[in-house]
Amino acid sequence: MSGRFQSMQELVKPKSPLCIWKPCMIYRETLISKEMNPGLNISLTTVVTVVKYIKARPLKSRIFSGLSKDLGAVHS
Repeated sequence: MSGRFQSMQELVKPKSPLCIWKPCMIYRETLISKEMNPGLNISLTTVVTVVKYIKARPLKSRIFSGLSKDLGAVHS
């Protein structure tokens, strides 16, 4: 959501010039889904819905983080 907080970037960059701004995953999904096969779009929409559900609930987020760590996957 770097575009939404443009003024924040202007405040941070002078103090931390190495800071990199990237769009969030949900925004990237929206950009990609416009040109995607409808079948893939349904799958991607399902994944995004699950991610939003997990991230919105602290307990589920901690459980998912532990599961990811146990499986050796990167979770942030």
